[in-house]
Amino acid sequence: MKLLSADIKNFGMLSGKHYDFNAGINSFVEENGSGKSTLAAFIKAMLYGMDSLRDNDKDFKERKHYAPFNGQAFGGALLLSHGGHEYRIVRDFDIKSATKDRLGILIDNEPKTFEREIGEELLGLDKETFERLLFITSDEIQMVSNGNIKKNLNSIIDNTAEGIDFDVIIDRLSFAEKLYDKRGDNRILNAKNKKKDLEEQIRNQETISEHLNEKYERRNKLSGELTVLAERQKNLSDQKSVLECWNTYEDKLSAIAAKEEVLRKLESDYPLGYPSEKEIALLNEKTELLTRLSGAAASLSFSSDKSERMQGLAKIFSSGYPSPSEMDELTHLVDVREKIIAKSHGINFADADIKALDKYRSEFKVGTPSEQDINELSENVNEYDKLIVQSQMRDNLLSEEERAIKNSFINKRFEEDSAAVKELAKQYQETEERMKSTPKFAEQAGNPSKAKSRLALGLLVASLVLVAVGVALIFVIQILGIILSALGGVTLIGAAFTYLMGKIDSTSNVKTNDDFQKQERLLKAKEDQIHQILTPYGIFTSSIYSDIEKYDNNLKRYREICKKEKSAEAKNTELTERINALRKSIESLLNLYVVYQTYASGLNQLKDDLREYKRLDKSYSDFIASKKANDINLLNIEKEISAVTDKYGLNILGEYSFDTLKFDVKSYSDLKKDYDDYLSNKKLSASEIERVEKDIKDIDDKYDLGLLLARRTYDDIKRDAMKLSSLRSDLTKEKSDAENYKASKNLTDKPHIAEEDYELGENIQRLTSERSKVDLEIDADERAIESLEDNRSLLESTKDEIIAHAHRLDILQKTEKELRKAQKNLDDKYVAPIMDKFEAYSKMLGDLLKVKIEMGRDFNILLNIGGELKSDQHLSAGQKAICALCFRLAMLDNIFNDETPFTIMDDPFVSLDKNNIRAVAALMKEISSSKQIIYFSCHESRKI
Repeated sequence: MKLLSADIKNFGMLSGKHYDFNAGINSFVEENGSGKSTLAAFIKAMLYGMDSLRDNDKDFKERKHYAPFNGQAFGGALLLSHGGHEYRIVRDFDIKSATKDRLGILIDNEPKTFEREIGEELLGLDKETFERLLFITSDEIQMVSNGNIKKNLNSIIDNTAEGIDFDVIIDRLSFAEKLYDKRGDNRILNAKNKKKDLEEQIRNQETISEHLNEKYERRNKLSGELTVLAERQKNLSDQKSVLECWNTYEDKLSAIAAKEEVLRKLESDYPLGYPSEKEIALLNEKTELLTRLSGAAASLSFSSDKSERMQGLAKIFSSGYPSPSEMDELTHLVDVREKIIAKSHGINFADADIKALDKYRSEFKVGTPSEQDINELSENVNEYDKLIVQSQMRDNLLSEEERAIKNSFINKRFEEDSAAVKELAKQYQETEERMKSTPKFAEQAGNPSKAKSRLALGLLVASLVLVAVGVALIFVIQILGIILSALGGVTLIGAAFTYLMGKIDSTSNVKTNDDFQKQERLLKAKEDQIHQILTPYGIFTSSIYSDIEKYDNNLKRYREICKKEKSAEAKNTELTERINALRKSIESLLNLYVVYQTYASGLNQLKDDLREYKRLDKSYSDFIASKKANDINLLNIEKEISAVTDKYGLNILGEYSFDTLKFDVKSYSDLKKDYDDYLSNKKLSASEIERVEKDIKDIDDKYDLGLLLARRTYDDIKRDAMKLSSLRSDLTKEKSDAENYKASKNLTDKPHIAEEDYELGENIQRLTSERSKVDLEIDADERAIESLEDNRSLLESTKDEIIAHAHRLDILQKTEKELRKAQKNLDDKYVAPIMDKFEAYSKMLGDLLKVKIEMGRDFNILLNIGGELKSDQHLSAGQKAICALCFRLAMLDNIFNDETPFTIMDDPFVSLDKNNIRAVAALMKEISSSKQIIYFSCHESRKI
C-alpha cells in the first residue's frame, strides 16, 4: 500500500493544505508547531477514524485535540494505492460524535462501503496494531506482540485460519480444568460431597423405616384403650344426669328450710303481734310530722357568730345609720365622685410631648417666624432651585458631537492646517487631471503583431469563401464540395492560430508609461500629506475629497461653538449674582431655627417644627384648664357626701369605703330581723312536738314496738312486716314446686358413683394426646422416607457423574498439554523468522547495539550478557530506538509478504547521536526502494 496525496480542509492547525507523496522516503523537516505531527495524525484518522468525546472524559482525546477553533469543516481526503487499485477516502468529522462523521470511499472512482474501518480492511490490522507497527514516534516502544499481530503471523507462517489464537484456546482450556480441579469449589469435589450427603441421608431414612412398624403397633394399642374408656364414660354420663337432678331437688329443700328459719326468727321478735295496716299508716304519718317538727325546732337558732357580728355593727352604728333614701342619695353622689376621679386620670400630658414642647420652646426662643416670613422663604427656595437647574443646563450647553468637534480643534493650529489642506487639495486635483490625460501603457516600436493581424484577416476571408463554395457544390458535385469545405475549415483554423499569436506578441511588447507612474507616485504623496494633516482631527477614510469636505464642515461648526459659549458666559454672571443673593436670604432665616442638608429640606423641617410647636402649646394650655376645673368639681361633691355621713359619725372618704357601709347597713338590718323571728318561732314549736309524741306512744305501748325508746324505727317495722308477708307466700309456692320436680324426674333412689370413675376424662385426654403425638411422629417418618428410592437412584447417577467429570478432566489436561506443545513448535517457527530479520537489519546498521540481543515468544527483547538474559530496560534510549526500528521492519517483512504498506515515522530518532543518525539514514535510504516512508523531524541534524 502506498500513499499518493492528502488534502486537508481543516484539521488541527492545518487548513487548506495539499501534500503529494512519492514511492520512497518523504521527508518533512520543519520547525516545531508547523503541523508535522498533525499531518501524521490526519493520515491515521482517515484510515481508522477517531473516538467520540464524552462529557466525563478525563483524557485529552484526538477529536478534541484536532478540532479547528474556527468551527469550520473538520476533515479532508486521502488518496492511496493498494493491490493495483486507487482508493480515495473522504471524511468529514463531527466535533463530538463519531456516529455523526461522514465517510466516503471510492475505489477506481467507484463508491464502496465496508463494515470495518478502511484501514482494518486493507491492512488487516486494528488501530492499536497499526500504531505499534506502522506509526513510529519518539515515545518508548514496548516491543511485544499483541493478539492481532500474532494472529496475522499465524495466518502467514502456518497458513492457519484467520481468528485462531492459541493463547485464547489454552486460556479457555485452563478455565475449564479449574471447573473440575480448583480448590474449594469444583465439579468433582461438589459431586463427591453430594454423594456423601446422599449416603448419609439414605442411612437415616433406612433407620427411620425400621422403627416405623413399632409406632404403628403402639398407635393401635392406644386406640383400643380409648374405645373401652369411651364406653365407660357414656355409662357414667347417664348416672351423673340422675345425680344432678337429686342435687337440684335437695337444693330446693335446703332453700325452703332456710326461709322457715328466717320466718321463725321474725315471729319471735314481735311476741305481742304486728300492728295493722291502718296503724302502720298512722305511725308513718305521725313519725314524718315529728321529724319535720324536730327539724324545724333544730333550725330555730341564732348562732354565736351572728350575735357577735350584730354586737360589732351596733357599736359602729351607735349614732344610727343612714335611711334607705339617704343610702340612695349617697349612691348617686359616690358614682358622680368616681366619674370625676376617672376623668382626672384621663386628663394628662405625655412625658414625650413635654420633652418635645421643651425642645421647640428652645428652638423658637427668639420668637416664631410669621406666616409672611415662611411664604417669602418658600418663594426664595423655589426660585433658587430653578436657577440651579438653569446653571446645570448651561454646563451641558454642548451636545456630545459638539464637544467631540471642540476637543478635536483645541490646542491645534487649525488656521495654518486649513490653508495647507486647501493648497494640497488643489495640487492633488491638478495631478489627478494630468493622470487622466496620460496613457497608462506605451507600445514598442516595430511591433510585428499588426502584420500578423492583417494576415489572419486575409486567411479568415479566404476560409469563409472556401466553406461557402464547398457547401454550395455539395448539392451538385458532392465529393468536390466536401473537399472545398474541409479545406476552408483548415484555413479557418490557421487564421485563428495566426490571430492568437499576434495577440500574444502584442501583449509581450506593451510596457507601463513612465510619465503615468511618476504622476501616480506624486498623487500618492499628496494623499499621504493630506492624511497626515487631517488624521489628528479624527478624519481618515479612503476618499480624500470626503475627508476634506468633513474637515471644512467641522471647522465651521467649531467657530459657531466658540460664539455660542461666549454668549452663554455673559448670561452666567447675572445668574450667579442672583443665586448668591437668594442663598444669603435663605440662610439668614433657616440658620436661626434648624439644621439642614438642603434648603428644601430645611424649609420643610421649619414648617413641620412650627406646626408641631403650635399644636403642642395649645394642647398643654387645654390640659391645665381641664385639670383645674375637674379638681373644683371633686371638692364640691365630697362636701355633699360629708353632709350626709357626718350626722352618723361616719366617714366614707377614707379607709371606710361606701361599699363597706352599704354591706354593713344591710347586714345589721338582716341580723335584727333574724333575731326577732327566732324568738317568736321558738315558743310555737315546743307545744306541737309534745302532741305528736303522745299519738305515737299509744301505738308503741300496745305492741311493745320500742319506737320512742329508739329500739326500732318506723322503717324497721314496715320492712319486717313486708318481709313476713313475702316469706309466708314464698314458702307455700316453693314447697309445691319441690314436690312437683321430684315427681317429674321420677326420683326414687339416689345413685352412687365411685371415686375412680371421676378420673375417666383425664385418662381419655391423656391417651388421646399420646395417640396424637404418635400420629405426628408417624406422619413425619412417612414424609422423611418418601424420597428414599429417589435418593438411591440419585446416588447411582452421582457416582456416574463423578466418573464422567474425572474423564473430562483427563481429556482437558491432555488436550492442553498437546496444545502447549503445538504452540511451542509454532512459536519456534514464527519467532525465528522475525529474529532473523531483526538481526539482518541490525547488522545493516553496523555495531550500533554493542550487545547480543535475543527475542522471546512474545517478541520481548532480552539482553544476553555472559549467557544470562537481562531486561531491555538496561538499554539506553538510543539503543531502544534502534531495536524498535529493527523490530518494526522485521515484523513488517514477515506480516506483509506481497505488498508492504507505508510507514509513518514522527521524529523517532531524537535519542540518537550524529554517528547513529548517519547509519540509520543509510539504512532508510537502502530500504526505501521497497518501502514508502513518511518521515517527520524538527531538526536538520536528523534529516534523512
